[in-house]
Amino acid sequence: MSSQYPLCVDLDGTLIHTDLLFESFIRLIKQHFFSLFLIPFWLLKGKSYLKHEIARRIKLDYELLPYNDEVISFLKKEKSLGRKIVLVTASDQLFADRVAAYLGIFDEVYGSNANFNLKGRNKAKKLVELYGEEKFSYIGNDKSDIHIWQYADSAIVVGDKQFLTGMIDKSVKVLTDTGINNPKSRSFTKGIIKEIRPHQWVKNILIFIPLMLAHAYFDQQRIFSSLIAFISFCLCASSVYMFNDLMDLDADRIHPTKRNRPFASGELPIVVGLFIAPLLLLASILLSMAVSLEYTAVFSVYFILTTAYSLGLKSFALLDVFILAGLYTIRVLAGTVAANVDLSFWLLAFSLFFFFSLALLKRFSELFNLVKMEQAHSHGRGYSTDDISILSALGVSSGFISVLVIALYIQTPEHVVQYQQPELLWMVFPAMLYWISRMWLLAHRGEMNEDPVLFAVKDKQSYMIVIMAIAGIALAV
Repeated sequence: MSSQYPLCVDLDGTLIHTDLLFESFIRLIKQHFFSLFLIPFWLLKGKSYLKHEIARRIKLDYELLPYNDEVISFLKKEKSLGRKIVLVTASDQLFADRVAAYLGIFDEVYGSNANFNLKGRNKAKKLVELYGEEKFSYIGNDKSDIHIWQYADSAIVVGDKQFLTGMIDKSVKVLTDTGINNPKSRSFTKGIIKEIRPHQWVKNILIFIPLMLAHAYFDQQRIFSSLIAFISFCLCASSVYMFNDLMDLDADRIHPTKRNRPFASGELPIVVGLFIAPLLLLASILLSMAVSLEYTAVFSVYFILTTAYSLGLKSFALLDVFILAGLYTIRVLAGTVAANVDLSFWLLAFSLFFFFSLALLKRFSELFNLVKMEQAHSHGRGYSTDDISILSALGVSSGFISVLVIALYIQTPEHVVQYQQPELLWMVFPAMLYWISRMWLLAHRGEMNEDPVLFAVKDKQSYMIVIMAIAGIALAV
């Protein structure tokens, strides 16, 4: 590699582990939703015009982009040796200039504009015009970069090196001693599984609670309907998780653990989420319609509410925890409709107070972690660390009220007759009281992660308490 030749580097997928076209599209949804209706008209004028119109409307936090540290280190090393470093990208010039300004290592910056898409053959022609054939080196990651490498003095491949190197002309030197390895291993299957979060499906077991409390254990039709409802909720929830992570890219990237989520880290391309999330949603809707129209109506309320939460309602203090509690309770309502059993006032009251406590516990844990990190405010939420005491008070009292509802239910004469040994239902009371008290105690000690449900799934004592509660109900029946 001749050190007097300019070193040119691509942006999307090379300098960063993501694609700014899709990053900017996500921001357009959040920042200028109604501009989405203009996209077909922009596309009529070409892809470069589309990219320019989106770029001039949205704001990106360039500090938070998932940069390829190995590429940046190599560029800095070459620059220290006096080499000209050039950023040349198919992303809009506005984005290219701002990334270059943030990194501060580029001597020249070239990007697309409203009338010219600087990609593939266009980029190769531009670089030959600027520096001459075989008078520049190029770092890229995509099949479209093969056109550039054919005219380069040397090639540095970021990505599927075996596949791309095999397609590069043998006369081009492919450099392998740069210290640049493959970007974060992109196993689409692994990334998709992470994003759909099957471990979160445990929350949808709530759908079966009305079936159990109605003692319809052997009603095959009701069991089948509840099972279809459970699957539809799981698919819908996974779709929403994907959509929520796409909307929360910036917030996730500054979070100590969420920054490792596939979309935030660049492990999974954003376009995958834009394709799979709607498919999951469509499948969940079709399944919901197979249950009943009444169930589809309840299911639709859940989807609308959780989407509104993702788009902005989660930033309103207290309203967000009411919505979270409501989303859990809607699962119970959906189970009631799917199994075609009577709605229980007691189950509804318990669900509202119990899940309100869990939602507050989630927010409390988030704020507790912020206190440990010496941060005052939660990004994208309506809370400050000063709110931690009031959230704790509200959460503990709400949890204890849910346990009180259980006690009142047990003592209600019209329900006692449904059980052969109703006194054994009291096994549920201390089990739930202990569990709620323990969860809040652990949260105050800082031993709770930010999702109490996931904590409970991995907690042995929680399993013992669940077994004790189920045993009490089973023996009473």
